[in-house]
Amino acid sequence: MSKHNDELDTFAYAITAMAAAGYSTTEKTNDPVDEQEIILAAEDAAKEAAAVRAATEQAREFRDRLEAVGISYTELLGLMNRQLKLDHIAHNILVGWETGRTYPWEKKTTPP
Repeated sequence: MSKHNDELDTFAYAITAMAAAGYSTTEKTNDPVDEQEIILAAEDAAKEAAAVRAATEQAREFRDRLEAVGISYTELLGLMNRQLKLDHIAHNILVGWETGRTYPWEKKTTPP
């Protein structure tokens, strides 16, 4: 997205925020308090719009990483829920498997 489009989006967002707050975009006022409130509302709207754009980009990057390994965000949430239900020992066994450990009860031994 270009800087020009970002500025237009921010401006449109500021106008929407001002209208929602009860400011008229058609009447002129020379009241410095109203002007200051409008400026502050526009600055707040610009900050909020920038935060939404940054969060959207962060979400997009995370989704791309999930798709690269073949899972959806919904699947990840399901896995996270199941992981939270694991007891401590099961968690440690999984970590051990990931690091290449085997445990005594897993070794198959045949009597001599």
